[in-house]
Amino acid sequence: MAATRAMCPPGSLDQRLMRQLPYVRSYLFKEGKLFMSLMADGGILEWEKAF
Repeated sequence: MAATRAMCPPGSLDQRLMRQLPYVRSYLFKEGKLFMSLMADGGILEWEKAF
């Protein structure tokens, strides 16, 4: 998987997110949001447009 931090402002959660990405097991687009489920009931990452 490729990723960039070019748009990440100082103090962002980019490092935490990069550690969690290998554990994403499924994803879902719903009502304009992206939901990424982590393995072993590790949680769900919820994303929406910032603009």
